[in-house]
Amino acid sequence: TSDQPYYGAIGPSVVDPRTGEIMDADILFEASMLLGDKNTYRNLVEPRSAIDEVFNVSDKELALMSKGVKTKSFYSEMNAQFDLIHSFLLANGQIEAGDPVPKEFVDQALKWVTMHEVGHTLGLRHNFRSSIDTPLDKLYDEEWGEEKGVFSSAMEYPSINLHPDDKSEDGYYYNPGVGSYDRWVISYGYTPDDEKAKEIARQAAQPGHAYGTDEDARGAGAVDPHVNVFDLGADPLAWGKERAQL
Repeated sequence: TSDQPYYGAIGPSVVDPRTGEIMDADILFEASMLLGDKNTYRNLVEPRSAIDEVFNVSDKELALMSKGVKTKSFYSEMNAQFDLIHSFLLANGQIEAGDPVPKEFVDQALKWVTMHEVGHTLGLRHNFRSSIDTPLDKLYDEEWGEEKGVFSSAMEYPSINLHPDDKSEDGYYYNPGVGSYDRWVISYGYTPDDEKAKEIARQAAQPGHAYGTDEDARGAGAVDPHVNVFDLGADPLAWGKERAQL
């Protein structure tokens, strides 16, 4: 753990550059990710100084911060999601002041992050487009979530899945297992038969196989409105309106 964490978890690997074979891989969790709220007060009181202290960003990035441009890390977003579920349940009278975030939520978050990092150790990149594979009316459908995922890839950076009106209608907070994209892409990457791999690759346009990675979500290449971090559902605008109700 660190007093200045930037990441929530990582899954680094060592790859043979000649063959692409993954020789060694590990998963590391930042303990403060699950403790939550560590930097919340500091960020609320003085965002610019907090960003400078925690992330050691450049003067240019700080200048952008002062103009309203935000720097968002996985760690800080997970803390924000813990804050959201806590505030939501408290406002609805489902927990008392001082109660911790429910264990059910923590367990699901930890399981998803573990799957995400295992994906990295297996060679998978981020998939920030996978959220569009789930129609809005299926977000709270547990059967859909179990079969296809709340988002179709564990390599997504999702938001917590909360029904805006009725807690009893919540499905899964996060993916209960790997998604349809994950199963498809692993079958391609780990199939030794070249012809079989080509056949699998031709399934790229099928539902449940949406893909967009880091370069598609940030910087000059970020032109696809469906490639977003920390969102859910096939309609980003409609989902954003629902989330605003919270």
